[in-house]
Amino acid sequence: MAKKIIVLTYDHPHRKTYDFLNSLKSAGVNNIKVIAQPWIERKNHIPLYKTRPSSSDIYPEELCKQLEYEFEKYEVSRFDKKNEVIMIAGAGILPPFFYTNNILINAHCGYIPQVRGLDSLKWAIYRNLPIGVTIHRIIDENVDFGLMISRKKVPLFFDDNLHTIAKRQYEMEIAMMVDTVVKESWKNAKEFDISDGIINEPTRRMPNSKEKEITKILELRLAQL
Repeated sequence: MAKKIIVLTYDHPHRKTYDFLNSLKSAGVNNIKVIAQPWIERKNHIPLYKTRPSSSDIYPEELCKQLEYEFEKYEVSRFDKKNEVIMIAGAGILPPFFYTNNILINAHCGYIPQVRGLDSLKWAIYRNLPIGVTIHRIIDENVDFGLMISRKKVPLFFDDNLHTIAKRQYEMEIAMMVDTVVKESWKNAKEFDISDGIINEPTRRMPNSKEKEITKILELRLAQL
């Protein structure tokens, strides 16, 4: 792999970044530059059920020193590079110049285009939609859409529960991100198949009132396997 891959994240301990970078190193990928945006503290939504792993306690700068990856802190407004391959490990909404001038790749814990937006696992259960992971290239302002790089459904088993499924989904997400880098799969990105006409709108955080229902809904779904 001749071209350096940029990994975009937060300048803050971040579990997905930690696992992704360590997995890249384990896969023998060394040509990595990590760009960390300033961390902005926000009021967090408090869910009834946590479906993402707890955060790491190591800052990305220190992690990069350990892994011997190049590291730089950036205000996104300063980023003026073009034709870069950028993997998103952690980021909010990015300015258009990121995706108009570069290959911007995102991992979404949902099966696009049926499942887009926040709390995708919970909404997929609530609405009986596919549970999956999608790696996609961002090409415009449409949330969790663009071009498909890879997409997989999460295997479900009769003795599963919300937490075992969430763990399996997360592990698939990291593995698919690494696979994208190793195989340079973005070169084969293609349009999503929308022949069935199902393109659901991006979801917001699931309110606690609906969260109370998903364990029972999931039990019924798993009982049909």
